[in-house]
Amino acid sequence: MVLVNTACDEKEEPTPTFNHIIELNELMGYWQHQSTEYMGDVITNCDELSASSKIPENKKGLIIFDLDIKPYPPGNINPRSIDGLCDWYVGCSSYISDGNDFILFDTENKIEIGNDGIYEILSYNKTTKELKIKQLEPNEYYEPVGAIFTLKKQ
Repeated sequence: MVLVNTACDEKEEPTPTFNHIIELNELMGYWQHQSTEYMGDVITNCDELSASSKIPENKKGLIIFDLDIKPYPPGNINPRSIDGLCDWYVGCSSYISDGNDFILFDTENKIEIGNDGIYEILSYNKTTKELKIKQLEPNEYYEPVGAIFTLKKQ
């Protein structure tokens, strides 16, 4: 006996979903710097950063930061499929860069802050609310590419 499907419409294959380490809704909120691992040093505060002889001076400016990630305002024009906006508080200089585009990549565990700050999401502990990210881009003279940042949700 042979069974033949005589229905008019074929079933579509389900689109595979990507399992993110952390979901977009979990990323929303204020993330406070806990530590940065860079060039063999682990930095937790501005005094340690100032005392570090391993980290070049031109890389120290972006070693400590907090992030405040918010949903993209409804009704605004969203030209790049932006997932949210991110205020960036650079710790030791008190510099604030607000309203940066924030994107969670669809098929990779990566985020983009601004137009070129790419970070790989390494891990997220749902219990302690600690997030580890590694800076991949941009490769500018002042950027600590390769640094691993641990942030804690407040």
